[in-house]
Amino acid sequence: MKMNLKSRVRSNRTPIIVTTEKWHSIHTAAQALKTELATVLQPLTETERRELLTMGPSNESFTGLYATLIEEHADLVPAMLHPADTLRDWQTRGELAEFRRDLLLLAQQVKDTMSSLQSDCYAAALAAYRVLVLGSTPAGMDPALEPLREHVAQRAQRARETRAANLALKAAKSALAAATGGSGGPAAPTTPANAAVMVPMSGTAGEAAGAMPLAQAA
Repeated sequence: MKMNLKSRVRSNRTPIIVTTEKWHSIHTAAQALKTELATVLQPLTETERRELLTMGPSNESFTGLYATLIEEHADLVPAMLHPADTLRDWQTRGELAEFRRDLLLLAQQVKDTMSSLQSDCYAAALAAYRVLVLGSTPAGMDPALEPLREHVAQRAQRARETRAANLALKAAKSALAAATGGSGGPAAPTTPANAAVMVPMSGTAGEAAGAMPLAQAA
């Protein structure tokens, strides 16, 4: 099994220690947030999403200008267009946009933390595999380590099958290219060197011319 920097357990990361009470508090706060948001969110179906007008930067700017127009000239827009409703919805959309930025930042931090923890745990598993399976297996521990051996063997087999399939596909493409003269279509018939080429008297010369670390372990 190859050793590289990515497969080493990080030792400079501050340990994350979370008590059961803390997790309960976090989940309770998340549920409370979902309850609060339920009154201002309107989930859509796939069909409803497809029916929405596209909102790109230009359209967003245009709509913002219209919202400003409504706000500064309340009596300009006919009542049948419900300008007050539009202004309210645009302002609500702005509040949600600000909240979404905070939520996306939080989600990214959660994802980063998960990725870091997963990386460290995977590196630890690789190190343990090298020591306990590829190294000196403690007496009587073969049954306990068998799931690790089986997992690595299966991944190595899938890697071999993938390589074989890729080589077969490459060979098939090369054979097809050779059979079709590299054009991807039927091979062009060859013309004997002494064969006469007929050029219509009315034709022009132009017309005639155009006639894995673990997979590596096994």
